[in-house]
Amino acid sequence: MATLLSRTRPSKLFAQSIPGHVGRRDTFSNFHCAPRLHGQLRPLASRSRIRPGEIRLLRGRRTRDGTLHGDLETFSLASPDLPPFHAVSYTWGLPGYKESINVEGKQSPVLDSLSPFLHIAFKERPGKWWWIDSICIDQKDNHEKSCQIPLMGRIFQIAERVDVWLGEKTANSDTAMAFLEFLGLDFYSYELNPESVASRSGYYSGHWIAVESLFRRAWWRRVWTVQECIVARDLLFYCGNSKINRAILGRALSSIWNCHGAQGTLRYDAQWNRYRIAEWHWSANEKVRKHGFSLAATLAYLGDHHSTDPRDRIYSLGGLVNDFDLAGVPNYVQPMQTLYTNLVRSFVERYRSLDIICFATIFSRKLPEHRPEAELPSWVPDWRVTVPPLVCPLMVSQSAGRIGNLRPHHSLKYSAFYSASLHTEPNVSFTSDLQQLNCEGILLDRINTLTNPLDQIRTSYLPSSNAFDRDSSQSTALSDSSINFRWQDKISTNVSGTSELASQIARSLMRCLVLDRGDHYLNRQAPEQKYMKEFLTCIADTMDDALDVDVCFPAWFRANQCFRIQDFNLRTLARILIGGSRMRCREVSNRSNRESFISRFHDTTVKMARRLAVSDTGLLATAPKQAKKGDFICVLFGCSVPVVLRQCGSTGAYRFIGECYVDGFMNGEAMQSERAFEKRTFRLM
Repeated sequence: MATLLSRTRPSKLFAQSIPGHVGRRDTFSNFHCAPRLHGQLRPLASRSRIRPGEIRLLRGRRTRDGTLHGDLETFSLASPDLPPFHAVSYTWGLPGYKESINVEGKQSPVLDSLSPFLHIAFKERPGKWWWIDSICIDQKDNHEKSCQIPLMGRIFQIAERVDVWLGEKTANSDTAMAFLEFLGLDFYSYELNPESVASRSGYYSGHWIAVESLFRRAWWRRVWTVQECIVARDLLFYCGNSKINRAILGRALSSIWNCHGAQGTLRYDAQWNRYRIAEWHWSANEKVRKHGFSLAATLAYLGDHHSTDPRDRIYSLGGLVNDFDLAGVPNYVQPMQTLYTNLVRSFVERYRSLDIICFATIFSRKLPEHRPEAELPSWVPDWRVTVPPLVCPLMVSQSAGRIGNLRPHHSLKYSAFYSASLHTEPNVSFTSDLQQLNCEGILLDRINTLTNPLDQIRTSYLPSSNAFDRDSSQSTALSDSSINFRWQDKISTNVSGTSELASQIARSLMRCLVLDRGDHYLNRQAPEQKYMKEFLTCIADTMDDALDVDVCFPAWFRANQCFRIQDFNLRTLARILIGGSRMRCREVSNRSNRESFISRFHDTTVKMARRLAVSDTGLLATAPKQAKKGDFICVLFGCSVPVVLRQCGSTGAYRFIGECYVDGFMNGEAMQSERAFEKRTFRLM
């Protein structure tokens, strides 16, 4: 780690609010945090074509009348004459150029989002060398942009310091910066009660609002800034004239974590994601160094980040991931569709795996069912789609050596992988226009019925209408018998001789609801006995209108109580399992424990938006939200998990819908079964 900067002093406003606030030098340096090549700028007249391995640096100054002046000079990154320089990480924002910089007698426009920082920086450090993408790269020259992209990680890595410009001062930005400094330097020295500090109604409530406002700024969700801040040797954050260095911010985030636990009460989590990526990037863990983190996993983990040019969703990660070459040489001439589709083809050819197409489960635009031409094939993830980030967004996130995930280091000792197609390699071909993927696989069955998606369940199914706020316009109409059902008067208690079958179905149901995984990161298989007890506890609590059960479960269960599995619906199944001896199975589980059934249920049905499905022959599965009755459940050779496909009319082609958990067919059972499953060549459009 680089030597840290001296910490900045807290603002007078916050220093006065903390009696006895004293400074001390800090040595913590676990948090790390460069540019986007988009927008339209007129090139500087003094720019000349630069050769591979060269960059331009700007030496700037601010005159007494407030005008900006600078000189551009070209240097080789490998040259011993390369001067120490600072790189700037910022967001471009909407194109606007109210101010210009005089470079060697020529006026060139400066982005409105950048000019306030230049005034501060040039005044503080006149004559300093700077690397600033919008000035040092000719944005109208696609060839130059393509040559500079591979150098980005190196530029920000060797920079003497990276200065992060979060934006101009606002009414509460100084309060936020000072509070973060207090949390990073002096929080523990005052022996304050974390709960009192964390309270949103106490003395610090205004400070938390200010911090949230700071973390809401665009910089935290621009995809280019991730690489810029992670690889930097040293980092200084600016907001107006207030500053805080990386070390103090890292300690502040640790304090926030300890105050609130997990992701705390902060409503914006981009800062946590960067912390995790930094942890992986700088890790000394042998497994992390061996595998690194993959392009596909990182794209998914940054699913809520943005870029003006959709190609930058991929190109911005060149200095971080270990298989960036899958994307090829950066090329700003090729269409976005070609880049995204070629990435899938490169992945399949290198890893001999189809797992990457499963990301189209979540990175998919809602297109009309019968559209003549889709913008992207259904099997190509559309990385432009904004998706809430999850460490393990898919089951294929566990595929060893291919995709992986950014789980905490302590969990790397565990490994539980799905292997639906065993070690069968894919037999695939692509059409010349990359609009069609031909692959072989086994047809398991067709979907017959599905449960209602949780986000379409009406609030009347909850103990309290305020507990689960949903838009009633999105609700799904259910039968009157379902809506008016009461446990006491609608279930027949004259059921006998079926408890064993009911128990088998319940265990299969439980595995589907947790994807047969026992923890938040899909590291281990579900502990069947423990989870069955907790599953039955949740059912019993729902039947008794108990308030201690997670509100999502009773909403889901009440809305889907008529859902049939073989000869039972859910309410009948519940009566057989619970019967008149509910108290014997009501062992209270820890609702906040990520390794509990209720936490895994929440991950599957809420975060991953999965639905229970039953096939024509009675297979029990967990399908993506987009699945419909009549869709095919298949095992594609070379894919770790089963998938759902939809036939396109009578053309013989299929659309990819998403990955699917099928109980009893997740570990190669279909490949080894004596049952004569139909083998097909699937033409995916």
